[in-house]
Amino acid sequence: MSLRMGSARRFVWLLLAAIAACGGKSSSGPDAGGADAAACTSAKQLVYHGTVKPGYVPLTEGQLLAVGSMTQTAGGDIYCSGTLIAPRWVLTANHCEVAAGDSFCAGADSHASKCVTVKKTYSEPWAGLGGNAALLDLTLVELVDDATTKIPGIQPIPLWQGDEASLLNRTVEIAGYGSTEAGTYNLRYFAVETIDAVGPADDGAQWLRVDAGGARGPCDGDSGGPALVLDDQCMVRVAGALSWGDNPYGSADCPGRDRYTRIDLARSWIGALVDGAGLGTCAASCGTGQKCVFDADAGKSACQVDPCQGYSEKGACNGTKLQICDLGQAAVYDCKDYNQTCGPVGDGHYDCK
Repeated sequence: MSLRMGSARRFVWLLLAAIAACGGKSSSGPDAGGADAAACTSAKQLVYHGTVKPGYVPLTEGQLLAVGSMTQTAGGDIYCSGTLIAPRWVLTANHCEVAAGDSFCAGADSHASKCVTVKKTYSEPWAGLGGNAALLDLTLVELVDDATTKIPGIQPIPLWQGDEASLLNRTVEIAGYGSTEAGTYNLRYFAVETIDAVGPADDGAQWLRVDAGGARGPCDGDSGGPALVLDDQCMVRVAGALSWGDNPYGSADCPGRDRYTRIDLARSWIGALVDGAGLGTCAASCGTGQKCVFDADAGKSACQVDPCQGYSEKGACNGTKLQICDLGQAAVYDCKDYNQTCGPVGDGHYDCK
């Protein structure tokens, strides 16, 4: 299934169907494996459909601003959604086709928002998935200015740092600026769903699948918007970015089952870009078995144990063996076990073929 729409902008909108407030699988109770939102805030967290405020994750006012819109002109109509994850960096979907000169805008209404201009974009990182490389529907947007100085009070939302397999059956909050059941768009809405599959076999290992049982969900205009979860320390984290759904046209399903690109597969790519832009460098050289990684919580880089043991997500061949950082871990696959050889597959990547 292609995620591109040629040279035209793909407009993605949000439909949050009108339902009873108690409808849907995730309308009551804590998530299956993570922190209970009620334990993370003194305010009572109720689940509504299509709410202007989150119904599950306790976002601060600054984090609310971090869930923003992508527009071609400052204060104009949206074409996608995105999340500020670091002072100069926004995460969205590659198929949104964000371009230099576009704007990231913060505020409940894209027409009444403060905006920062896009400087450059980096798209479609590769991920090793069981020895098979795959492109991820992600774009990391570099902004011209530090959003935390241009937009008073805005607070980046850090990335999920755990194993995404542990997110299965957890409650998730999705958000975006797309079309609603009333036919409106350019307004930010939230909805509560359930992660019903991580790397579903019938879709692909790169996806988180969310489902609210037909009660609510994202639609055209929400692409690139976040899947927000709570970690065990009650911190709100970005676990995915909206890509596609069961809609026959491939866009989000409005409502129904939808797929978010897994962020855990791109953490090292994101960290390398943020560090490479000079926004975070380690104070000293990292030791053996460590690498310099951007820490979104601390706002700086630090030496951390390298689970990939020096292997790259692009892979490398050692005879018939593929050595690769696969799903964030070091992995070695002997291609001859698959009656294949190890070799280049383009764009500097190596794989069994």
